[in-house]
Parts: sequence; structure tokens; C-alpha cells
Amino acid sequence: MQTVITNKSTGRKTAAMPALAAIAEVMLVPIELIDTLPQLRKEFNQESIEELAKDIETRGLLQPILLNPTGDRYQVIAGERRLRAIKLNGTTSIPALLVKASANDTMLMQLAENVQREDLSLEEECEAIKTLYDALGSLDEVAKTVKKSKPWCSKRYAMTQKGLHYYANKLLEEGITEDIELLKSLSSLIDVIGWTEGSKWTNQVRNGKAGRNEIRAALKKEKAIAKAELEKARAKQAAQKVSHAKPKKPPPPPPWTIDDAIDDLGQALTYTDADLSALDLLKTWTQEQRGQIAERLKQMAAIGAGEDGFKTIGHLIINGHYGTPYTDIDLLAMIAGHSGKPFDLGNFLANLQVPREKA
Repeated sequence: MQTVITNKSTGRKTAAMPALAAIAEVMLVPIELIDTLPQLRKEFNQESIEELAKDIETRGLLQPILLNPTGDRYQVIAGERRLRAIKLNGTTSIPALLVKASANDTMLMQLAENVQREDLSLEEECEAIKTLYDALGSLDEVAKTVKKSKPWCSKRYAMTQKGLHYYANKLLEEGITEDIELLKSLSSLIDVIGWTEGSKWTNQVRNGKAGRNEIRAALKKEKAIAKAELEKARAKQAAQKVSHAKPKKPPPPPPWTIDDAIDDLGQALTYTDADLSALDLLKTWTQEQRGQIAERLKQMAAIGAGEDGFKTIGHLIINGHYGTPYTDIDLLAMIAGHSGKPFDLGNFLANLQVPREKA
């Protein structure tokens, strides 16, 4: 039954305002009963919390914190900064909106609230997006949850995936595909066939002409070819050991590969006693081989000139390129690209060439 209040001066009767708990699940909760969950944010800015404490002391708490009741205690879902500020003021209780939620829902709400605040470090954002992706299963759902664009979420999710080739990582970063198995297979395929052929397969995935099955089939085929060549080489080596009567012929030079060529260029650029300068060494290769070298280093220059070029260059300088697909020359090409000047292979090698010893 509704309570009625009579105004003594006018005699007018009105319905009484119900108790606060009847309007919403808002309570004044003792701070000593509140627990904080492990935070994604590694550090809180103490200065900003002190400023918030002063503001609350002056104007009051304008927004209650969000708590999940758990037995006789409460867990913070959103509002840990406000809770810390209230504690600085010496207050013993805080207004809180109570929301009963499962542990998983609590985690999702906390992560989404943290990302939406836009005060996380890039590392913390990436960790949050990965955790949300693992829980929700798609970047579309993650983007809806944190109210960000899918490309924004894709770039951060891509940064959490280790061991992917640069081309595969770009597909993930650009939101072309989030099929990690496809991207791992593509990375393995590029390791076998090299950057130039790998670029063609990457474009097929980007254009929707190749998926997980096609990439896996190509990888299986290339591995079979590599295995057959290895077995053939072993058989030839075994036959040479058995036939002692025949004069031994010098072994043929190893087949040309772009990775070996890049290493040879590095040697020619670095050591003063190298047999050939880098430009002279470049002339010993065929036009097609020179084209592959130019294409690879142009791609590195494009990385350096790209949106994340400075970050990539800084990461390689600070942490080293070991364990990555890049070499010293790749890094130097990125730096050249970051300068904004058009990339020219001849000028690039000439500018890097150290003086060579005279015979």
C-alpha cells in the first residue's frame, strides 16, 4: 500500500517518495567490504586520483561505482579510480550500483569499461582485446562490446599474435581474416617459398581467392617438393661415397636464394676485405634475381614509411631483429623508407658501402 503525505500548510495530499533501494539497486556500501579484481591496467596515475579526490570532496561523487555482490562482500566491476579517490578522502562508505553478474560477465564488463576509458597503454589495450576475443569469439563482437571500430580492434589483436610472418600479420591487422590457423599456415608457406611467391599467396587471400584449404594444400605440396629434393641430394651423396674409383667432382654451388643473397650483400657492405663491393656483387646476379632483391628492399622501405613504421623500427633497434624475419639490411631499408625519399636500390647500397681495402 502506498504511503500518503499531507502538506500541513496547503492540506494537499501527495504520494510519499519510496526508499532509494526501491527505485534502483543503489546502496551505500562500506569500503571495507569491497574487493578489487586483478586489474588489466598496470599502473594508476596517482596525481589524477588525488585531483579526483579533491573534486569529489568539493562536489561529491556524481556517479556511483559498479559492484557485483558476492556473498557478504562486493567486487568492483567499474569505478576503481573513484574508489581509490574516496579512500584518500577518508570516507568509509561509497554509493554503488549493484549488478549481480557471473565471473565471466564481470570480467567482460570490466575489460570493456577499461578500454572505453581510453587511458590504457597500448600493451594493456592489446591484452584486453585478446582476452575479449578469446571470450567472445569474433572481432565483430569485440568491437561492439568496447564500442570501437573493427580495424582498431584488429590492429591490437594482431599485435598479440607471435610468430606470424609480416604478410600474415598484416592480413590480421587489416581485418582481412582472423583465421589464425590460416595465417599460421601462410607464415609456414612463406618460410618455404620466400617473400616474392609469398606475396602472391597473400594477395590471393586478401582478394578472397584462397582460404585455409588452399594455403594448407600449397604448404603440403611445397614441403613434399623440399623433402624429395633433400632425399635426392642424400641419395646422390651416398652414391658418391660408394664409388671410390671415379674422380670426385667439385660439388655444385648451392642454389641461389634471396635470403642468402641478402646475407651476402650484408657481408659486402660491412667488411673492408670483401672480395666484391655490394654493387659489384649485385651485377653478378641475373636480372630476375636483382629484381627480387629490389622488390624485397622496397617492401622494407614501405614498412618504414607506413603508419607503424617508426614503432617497427624502434622495436627492432631496441630488441634486436633476431627471432624476426628481418636482417640488418631490412632494418636499414625501413629507415631509408621512413625518411620519405623515393627508394633507389643503387643509391641505397652506394651510401651504405664501407671503404674497401686495396689489393
